[in-house]
Amino acid sequence: MRILGIRTNLILTRVLRRFRQHRFNYFDDAEFLRYAAGKSYAFHQKIHYVETLALRDSHADYGFYPTTFPKSFNLGLTSGDLYTAFQIYRIHQKDLVNLKGIILYFGVFSPGFSLIKTRERYRAVAYNFYFQVPYQDLNFINKAVERKIIRKCRKFPPHEFNEGEFGYRKKTFFLSNVDAGKRAAAHLRENRRKPSQIIWLERLSKLAESNGHRLYVVIPPARRDYRKRLPPKKQLFKDLYLSKLDNGNIIDCFECNLTEDDGMGDVDHLNEKGAILLTEYLNRAISDIERNA
Repeated sequence: MRILGIRTNLILTRVLRRFRQHRFNYFDDAEFLRYAAGKSYAFHQKIHYVETLALRDSHADYGFYPTTFPKSFNLGLTSGDLYTAFQIYRIHQKDLVNLKGIILYFGVFSPGFSLIKTRERYRAVAYNFYFQVPYQDLNFINKAVERKIIRKCRKFPPHEFNEGEFGYRKKTFFLSNVDAGKRAAAHLRENRRKPSQIIWLERLSKLAESNGHRLYVVIPPARRDYRKRLPPKKQLFKDLYLSKLDNGNIIDCFECNLTEDDGMGDVDHLNEKGAILLTEYLNRAISDIERNA
């Protein structure tokens, strides 16, 4: 009986561990809400100053260093998709009175990634509250859960939190223990997911063109062990190169040795050194494009 009891306890422990690992995350924790609130406050403080706006996901959040790019702002948001980037620009375009250009980071998973359809969908509630981004599909949001998250958002006044004066704060969290092969496989799944989300990039491009704003789509660097587990680059970014970008320029840094692996915090996120090097490069590249336009 004692042996049976020990085995039963071990089984229960394993079951509970798996439950904790796989339970649904509502992203209503203080750390994430403070992050979203801090980004919102910094953005609205600088909105009339910004000439260059960096958009989309954690690749932008980690990989754009505004201090080295004059009059720029990093509005990369964790797990932000192309839809979120488009809506942020659409909603705030009239207040961005000095805006000249948009830098949009485009990773391996971008073509098919839709935040609202993933396990991270409740991040969208904070993005709705702090940036007024409408839900891409209301059917994926439980109203009771939404109300609970909004109540918590109201407890975190944006001005109390710091995500950097220009939207960048040095990163200390990296997915350093994640296997490169598993990370590549997860991103490839989103890369191929249907329906394609490229339509939001095309809409952003068209709106930017109508406003006289230039669009630069950046494919950020990735570590070699991650790249080796993916199909050829032409296949990965086929949808991007076939998209209808009215005034867009694609700056491909995916395989460049700009940062080397010591500029990477994990397989696909830059550390501070890498962010500085990439942003300095983008500043030079964009200046050259504009000079030759």
